[in-house]
Amino acid sequence: MMKRKLLLIFLTFCVFTTSYCQEIQNPLVRNIKNSVVPYPKNVVFSAGEFKLGEHYKVNAERKLKPLADLLEDNIYTLFQIKGITSAKNADIILKTDKAMENETYSVIIDDNGITVTGKNYNAVCMGINSILQIGKVKDGKILFPNISFKDTPNVSYRGLMLDVARKPVDIETVKQCVEMCRWYKIRYLQMHLCDNQLFMFPSKAYPKLASKSAYTIDELKSLVAFAKKRGVIIIPEFDVPGHSSQMRKTMPKLFGEPNLLVVDMTKDEVRNAIKTIMKEMMDVFYTSPYFHIGADEVSLGILAKEKHVQDYIKARNFDNAHDIYLDFIVDMHEFVKKCGKKTLVWESFQNSGSAKVKIPKDIIVFAWETLYQRPESLLKNGYTIINASWKPLYNTPRRRWSPEYIYNWNIRRWENHWKVTPSYKHPIQLPDYAPVLGAQMCAWEMKDQEEISTLHSRIPAFSEVVWNGNKRSSYQDFTQRYKSTDSKLQTLLFPAKGTIIGFHSPDILYNLDQHYQNSFTNEGEITYNPLLPNTYITYTTDNSKPKSTSAKFNNIKLTNNKTIKYGIFDKSGKLIGYKSVDYYYMPFEIAYQGNMEQVRDRNIDCLKEVFKGRIMAKIISYTQGAEYYYTTDGKNPSLNGESTLKYIDGILIDQKTTLKIKCYINGNQVGCMFECVYEKIY
Repeated sequence: MMKRKLLLIFLTFCVFTTSYCQEIQNPLVRNIKNSVVPYPKNVVFSAGEFKLGEHYKVNAERKLKPLADLLEDNIYTLFQIKGITSAKNADIILKTDKAMENETYSVIIDDNGITVTGKNYNAVCMGINSILQIGKVKDGKILFPNISFKDTPNVSYRGLMLDVARKPVDIETVKQCVEMCRWYKIRYLQMHLCDNQLFMFPSKAYPKLASKSAYTIDELKSLVAFAKKRGVIIIPEFDVPGHSSQMRKTMPKLFGEPNLLVVDMTKDEVRNAIKTIMKEMMDVFYTSPYFHIGADEVSLGILAKEKHVQDYIKARNFDNAHDIYLDFIVDMHEFVKKCGKKTLVWESFQNSGSAKVKIPKDIIVFAWETLYQRPESLLKNGYTIINASWKPLYNTPRRRWSPEYIYNWNIRRWENHWKVTPSYKHPIQLPDYAPVLGAQMCAWEMKDQEEISTLHSRIPAFSEVVWNGNKRSSYQDFTQRYKSTDSKLQTLLFPAKGTIIGFHSPDILYNLDQHYQNSFTNEGEITYNPLLPNTYITYTTDNSKPKSTSAKFNNIKLTNNKTIKYGIFDKSGKLIGYKSVDYYYMPFEIAYQGNMEQVRDRNIDCLKEVFKGRIMAKIISYTQGAEYYYTTDGKNPSLNGESTLKYIDGILIDQKTTLKIKCYINGNQVGCMFECVYEKIY
């Protein structure tokens, strides 16, 4: 009896060991372990592999037909292998199962083919994203390991916000952000459509409001359809009563004078106009169950001094102008509910409102700054919250955090770079059981050229955190997977192979986190060749959108700053790829000698470095005949400036200093000015 038990244990050990060794040695198994973001739950590997060749067949339920088309298009772009839709003998089957949990999907790959099943359209879409990430081409066929897994997210709200109203963002870039969201299973993309700078929504009722760079209705409808096909929902945001200078400048008689800082919330015609525009937005962005009313950073001081406002307060037995603001939120919320939507709002009020006006508990609050109200207070007061923590979820021109920092964050943690906020010195960490609906990364004030280039490395780290929570692998493991998924995403967005010569960064095609991003040393050379047959590249340098008839692109040499927009077109003239890049001429770099320290919150626009003792900054020049002039008092250097010094051999820095350097050739400035703030710590 004992011998039989020992034999059984030995055989079990042998089977396990053999299976484990086969798994480790199988390159396809290693491929999935190094190629999927976010990594799926409950993965089971089997022996063997499935090969997908030319003229493969896809079968999909009728409502999943758009996904079948999307899958075939993506496979062709990524692997140059064509498939067909077929009802019989399909290699890939897409289907739904209503018995599954919401957003749950499963993938089964065996010798006979691939089956993707999901609760609904969106779940199946997430499943095809996973198989696209897994696939690896070899000898004209796509190889998949025999595998099965069932996957579901930890939280339901996974979002990205694009601020398109402070700096215009091209509709093609927004579509690329949709693709990025789809690729990394980000469900919602919020569009911040109006602010003090621009009003980007083309209202039919109030056409004067639209800025020159505003989207057209057709563009927005096309965007919604594009996102719907990819399982992504666009949420409109109409940020009022603050952030409304553009509205008041354009139509002061209706919305109030520009100096008020807010729209005049005491007027029925103002509230009715806002509701009319809200309804227009809802009709365009019809797929969204949410509507974001903004309502943050409201300054009421000037409005409160107006006599008609004081009369309004007395007539309604309010205590002050703040009650008007709270009442405005309640009024807009009731209208959103009447339209069948759920209200989203930025963290912007304290407690549950005031003694006279209470904020309804069914409003969903984005907890972002912790200054108006801490997240635990919002929960205590009965509100549903979404984490939009300033640090590390804000992506701005001046501050952004590394993918590693984001990866080590969690959705119940709030931090901030601003010293006056409660979460600056001591991050706020809620317990694991605290109910948080999800999280959202926010891209504020970014130029069109910066959106994809800064988000493409951060969204996957964010996705892994919100999808898998604390049960995720090491950052080193994640980076291996990210390299694979990012390479495929870049191909989907811009199916071309590029080479560069003369640039500072070896990773310049993707890396936009350096000072003067995409900078070249003396002469930059760029070459792009399309990956797909019967396609070609055009480009523009006047910031206009490239067309099929624009100048053809293959190679260009740069000798000064330039913005280039590239488009890839098929033989019918359809745009199938887009890229917008700022290139900078930077004829030198800075090297340091001394004790440099890690910077807590790095400023991207104006560099910041921290040191101990003293350091020496040395210029590494890439340009013959160049002379360098600098200042250490914050003034811009010039050839005749009083505080300007000529660079000889090193700049000694032993106290807080703002260093600025310019390069001159034959008395003329060339390239960009270098600027950095140095802080000494003791």
